Amino acid sequence: MFGDKAINGETKLVVRPTGQIVLPAFTYAEANDKVGLMFGLGRVDPQLTIKDNLQRTRIVIMQLQEFEEKIALLYNHIKTLKEMGKLDYTQYHNWQRVVSAMLAISNETVSSLKRIKIPQFALDKLKIGDSVYAVGEERRLILYPNKEQYLSTKRNID
Repeated sequence: MFGDKAINGETKLVVRPTGQIVLPAFTYAEANDKVGLMFGLGRVDPQLTIKDNLQRTRIVIMQLQEFEEKIALLYNHIKTLKEMGKLDYTQYHNWQRVVSAMLAISNETVSSLKRIKIPQFALDKLKIGDSVYAVGEERRLILYPNKEQYLSTKRNID
């Protein structure tokens, strides 16, 4: 099952005209696995960042349960800030919209051919063409528009 074992590996994946990609074998994906897709933020060399005020730079694919837990944690954090008086009613609702807009992309089911669809708006937002660079990170698969962007994240961490 996707993400049950450590996802280790790197590869270039073809993006079909329909937005579908074949999940690499190192993800251990199986037909009917449920995955969540969200945008990843920051860490890319500023010269390579898509001009986006939210700094969306990659797509993160994870088990649906983890995806739902992450979204819930963000909403709970925003709710806590509101309850502590750090956000007023309007700010609270604006932040809820921002979290949804900046992170959540979609929920997908792995096909029998081990494919998932990346929605067109996400491909457009990151200017992804006919390929992506995929990197395993523990229980997630991270998609970068190209290898250069991935390598820039390593330089920013080191």
